[in-house]
Amino acid sequence: MTLVEFLQRRIAQVETVAQAAMQTPGAAHWQWVDGETDEVIKVDPFVDVDLTLSLRSVEELHTYDWGGGGALPDFVIHTAESIWAPAALHMTIHDPAFVLADCAGKRLIVDDHDGVHECTGPNLVSDPEHEDGTYGGPCNTLRALALPFADHPEFQSEWAIQADI
Repeated sequence: MTLVEFLQRRIAQVETVAQAAMQTPGAAHWQWVDGETDEVIKVDPFVDVDLTLSLRSVEELHTYDWGGGGALPDFVIHTAESIWAPAALHMTIHDPAFVLADCAGKRLIVDDHDGVHECTGPNLVSDPEHEDGTYGGPCNTLRALALPFADHPEFQSEWAIQADI
């Protein structure tokens, strides 16, 4: 398996999870809402939220007609009574809309780096048959994209790259 194939598979997996996280198609943007007042809560990452909250989609979608019916948000988490603020903020920042856009951007980068190309860094040429012998493995751009998947069983050690995490 090449690094490009590995990344294409990982991106597809992340994308599938993000699509599945939308209980209702189209409910891609999430926000925290006060469960008692229905007011949107702007989460401060340094202040724990001590309210009864629900995580809902920003988008309002058609619901079953229960005596008038209408459009309602999708309820991702119906009720949460104690939310650690950084985790709450992380959930809304990394909603399905963000993750799907992130996957699309990474897929464009991977597609641009598929095949022989010149790149920057110590591995300047992606072609092992390059005549001047400068091939040093996959380019650093692809290796950097693979960094979050380093613990995946199909990850190959020659794809590793040093990074401050």
